[in-house]
Amino acid sequence: MEELNELLKQRRAKLDDLRGQGINPYANDFSTTHVAAEVHAAHAEHGKEALESVDTEYVVAGRIMAMRDFGKAAFVQLQDRSGRIQVYVAKQQLGEEDFS
Repeated sequence: MEELNELLKQRRAKLDDLRGQGINPYANDFSTTHVAAEVHAAHAEHGKEALESVDTEYVVAGRIMAMRDFGKAAFVQLQDRSGRIQVYVAKQQLGEEDFS
């Protein structure tokens, strides 16, 4: 029972932190353009060079299932109703605030 209480305290602290930054943690105005399976299907056959030259923008939403943070970059596994994709996120491209 104490573990549950500690988890709730951590979650509430994260909520307070987001609200303190002016971020609505329960925003509901987000619209997607694609699902994970569509992004995967569009680029599954591409190699590294081809992927680096892609300039298509996708807006997806899902649950972060795993994240490997390397300080200046991270790999995020995002899962939605259609499946999972891995996303590469670079601090240099996003900026400090968005990366955090």
